[in-house]
Amino acid sequence: LVSLQNFELLNCEVGSVEADAFRGLSQVEVVTLRYNSLRELDGRAFVDLKKLQSLDLSNQGSLTLVGDTFSNIESIRRLYLSNNFLREIDAYAFRNMSLLETLDLSHNNIQSVNSEFSFFQLNSLRPVFQLHREH
Repeated sequence: LVSLQNFELLNCEVGSVEADAFRGLSQVEVVTLRYNSLRELDGRAFVDLKKLQSLDLSNQGSLTLVGDTFSNIESIRRLYLSNNFLREIDAYAFRNMSLLETLDLSHNNIQSVNSEFSFFQLNSLRPVFQLHREH
């Protein structure tokens, strides 16, 4: 597993990702956890993923982003959070993600962005930014 580059768990009813969940998997570049039941993520879950380029957390049902959930994955370039019934974005949700190029927040119910600082450091973000509100 030390040389694993792609980690994928689709439709497996995963309910949480604990701190250090990816310990020892420092070569992983892509994590796909689509169609699970994640509610909340521990910000330390991704701390060992120094080469992570893409994280797909789409279609969780009711995912909540707290504080600096993604602040430990500075190498990330693509983050997919569509179809999660997200209602708000914390001021520090995307802190330290200056290399992020793609952010998919489509098909959520975002009603509140807690600060203009939420997107402040996203200097590499491409202009194809979608934000859909479900009614």
